[in-house]
This record gives sequence, C-alpha cells and structure tokens, in this order.
Amino acid sequence: MSPITNTALDPAPRKYPPAVTLVKRSARGVAAAPAGTTLADIEHWLLHEAAVESELLLFVESFIWRLVVAGIPLVLKGTAEVLP
Repeated sequence: MSPITNTALDPAPRKYPPAVTLVKRSARGVAAAPAGTTLADIEHWLLHEAAVESELLLFVESFIWRLVVAGIPLVLKGTAEVLP
C-alpha cells in the first residue's frame, strides 16, 4: 500500500476542510448508468449488482446517474441547478 500524498488530482484543485483528503476521483458521468434505466431497474440493481460493489465511489456515482437517467430530478445543494 502506497503512502497518501498531498499532490493534486486535477490542475485546479478544490478547497476541502482540513479533515478531508481527496484520494480518488471518477469521471464516468452518464456512462455509469445504462441508457433507459427505470425505477424498477434501479431497485433490481440496488438489491443485486450494487450490493456487491466494493468501491463506495463507484456505487454512489452509478446510483446518482441511474436516478438522473430514470428522470428523477435532483437538486444540487446550494444551487438552482436541477438534473436533468
């Protein structure tokens, strides 16, 4: 296991509280969810494939994008932006 370093993961690093350390980032975007995903598909995924996902980052990213693809409106905290 390699030691954690404080090098930036992107050219324009964001500011995080002192207790937060960014160790990984994913940018799969909408590719993290199958096209045409429905609420029933999300339920099935949560009970099966998602239950064995070993990386929390990939689970959360897939879950959020599946909600977006299914047409569930998500409001981003602190903004007026709504997805989709």
